Amino acid sequence: MTTAIQLGFAAFLGLAVASFFFSGTQQRSATALVTGIVLVGIATVVTFLAARLRKWEHSILVITVLDFVALGLCRYGTLPDGGALSVTAFYPAIWLTLTYRTRGLVLATVLAVVTVTAPTLAIRAEGLTLAHVIVAAALPLSVFLGGRFVLGMTERLHASLANQSRLAAMSRESSGLLQSTLNNIDIAVNLIDERGGTVVRNEAADRLIRQYGSDDGDGLHALVSIGGYFPDGVTPYRPSQSPIRRAMLGETIHDQLVLLGEPGEQQQAMAVSAYPLKTEGSLQGHVMIVAADVTSVQDLLRQSDSFVASVSHELRTPLTSILGYVDLAMDELEQLRSDARNGTAATLPALVRDTPALEYIEVVQRNSEQLLKLVEDLLLEQRMRSGELHIARREFDLVAFARRVLDSLRPAASARGTQLRLVAPEQLTLNADKHRIAQVIDNLVSNAIKYGGDDGDVETRLTSDQVGVTLQVLDHGPGMTADELTTLFTPFARGKRAIDSAQPGTGLGMSIVDRIVRAHGGTIQASSELGSGTTITVWLPHADERQDQ
Repeated sequence: MTTAIQLGFAAFLGLAVASFFFSGTQQRSATALVTGIVLVGIATVVTFLAARLRKWEHSILVITVLDFVALGLCRYGTLPDGGALSVTAFYPAIWLTLTYRTRGLVLATVLAVVTVTAPTLAIRAEGLTLAHVIVAAALPLSVFLGGRFVLGMTERLHASLANQSRLAAMSRESSGLLQSTLNNIDIAVNLIDERGGTVVRNEAADRLIRQYGSDDGDGLHALVSIGGYFPDGVTPYRPSQSPIRRAMLGETIHDQLVLLGEPGEQQQAMAVSAYPLKTEGSLQGHVMIVAADVTSVQDLLRQSDSFVASVSHELRTPLTSILGYVDLAMDELEQLRSDARNGTAATLPALVRDTPALEYIEVVQRNSEQLLKLVEDLLLEQRMRSGELHIARREFDLVAFARRVLDSLRPAASARGTQLRLVAPEQLTLNADKHRIAQVIDNLVSNAIKYGGDDGDVETRLTSDQVGVTLQVLDHGPGMTADELTTLFTPFARGKRAIDSAQPGTGLGMSIVDRIVRAHGGTIQASSELGSGTTITVWLPHADERQDQ
């Protein structure tokens, strides 16, 4: 670059001098012109040699001094018409200033005075005026001010570059620290931009792609190629169900369980979370995908489920037997008492006639039934969690069916002074598992009876539209707190009011309802305020949309 500039300077000066020679313009000194051209030629040769030998340390000083002297001679030789050549003094002046900074600026100013200003004043020595001095001083002053400006801009540029270098180093250090941190955790982390390209990915994510992916590329396609199966281990996720693609469309996914590996083999369980970054600027539209290996946790849950199922099966058999014999004993006692009252039996001892054994057996029966209900709920919860819940759909009239379920609950409601009301059209057809829907209605209304307060009303509402059926159960009890609402559908969770009410319960009823509703492709929501009662809203589709996809 420096060689090209020197060559341009020499060419311009040579062209200017040649034009004076061949145009017939008056020349003050041909010797000065020739000497100037020779000096600028020497400076150009030195420039080429310095560039080839890469030795600029003192070469620039020699080159710029030669240029100043050559300029001064050429200007002197072409006066008065060649005065405009003074402008080219800025080239060697700036070169000196950039190379030697303040010392170069001072030297450039001195050279401008010596080679240009002094000869000009010497020529006008006889008729020299203050105006002539001021005009002659304009060039060195301009060289000084221009060089000072260049120095200031250069210092600012250097400071800016130094700051950028520092920021770049900090950025590289932060990026390296972030990548090192991410690579040392077992959780797979991947940040994708709005076009599906990878911004950040750690080694755990790379291992998953290498082990389970079918796409060797980068970004979204490589991640989606991993595939995976539903918690049952055999039903594959379709591309539209991929948590990554759903997040790219703006949906937030929390801890979705995905099983990796072929069915029948040892599968790896991953809890996948994916969410779009809610931010403005360069990260807008980016999606963060996090996947944690929960295989060991799933193994523990399976062992727990197996244990609960085994114990529940072992308890159900003797409980069923106990209840059978309790029914027989109650029938026998009732028959004896009836015969004694009717005089159709031999005289019974007073101990037999007046014994409270029947009341004792009723207590045994009530508690055995409660224990059997707990065992049945535990078994149902275990089957649901392991994906073994079977939904046998068929069409039926939900209104008539709900009325029969409510009739079976009226004795329990009457015992608490609660009125059951059904608000529904004359007929409403639903395609669902009749037995499971009975469990939903029974659990929801039973909870409303137990926790809705005494002497209140429990209202069941049924409505329908083109896509589904809505079931609502409303009570006017004390209501629930926000914390209790968040754990309402959590297995074994019971609110403080439920515990304080001393009502028997396992904390599984609402969890079972939630799972049954979701197994039908529906949704369930709860709303409640303290002192205003609770409303549970269930929506069930006329057909399972997941089967239609």
